[in-house]
Amino acid sequence: MGTKKIKAIEKLGKKGQETLFPDEMRITVGLSTCGVAAGGNKVFAALRKSADEEGLKVHIEPVGCVGLCFEEPLVNVYKPEYPMVTYAKVDSEMARAIVKELAGGKVPASGAIYRQDVVENPLNGRVVSLVSNSVPKELESI
Repeated sequence: MGTKKIKAIEKLGKKGQETLFPDEMRITVGLSTCGVAAGGNKVFAALRKSADEEGLKVHIEPVGCVGLCFEEPLVNVYKPEYPMVTYAKVDSEMARAIVKELAGGKVPASGAIYRQDVVENPLNGRVVSLVSNSVPKELESI
């Protein structure tokens, strides 16, 4: 394999890493058919509006189905150095509450159904900790 191909693959790998493990806060909303049917578009709009009102610097993105249709609308919060947290059956009011807590520097536990502390890097098989030191106290019960 030529040097150009190796560099191109490494560049793609780096871009993938940045997408999977962002340096900035990111919120995703399930907006497949199941998410939309359960009110995901309203949740997405409420998250964006609340983030603007709170002055919260966050990327809010639609994603596809994750296989938990019965729990839609699903919202995932990725905050650097924190576990990834999944919230289920989110409505507009809950979306605003999530953003308000995030703007205050916390990741809320209320409404969360899942916490992911580590993830396996699909590019090299290494396990990567999403948490820098220890799980924040407010998330221990998840």
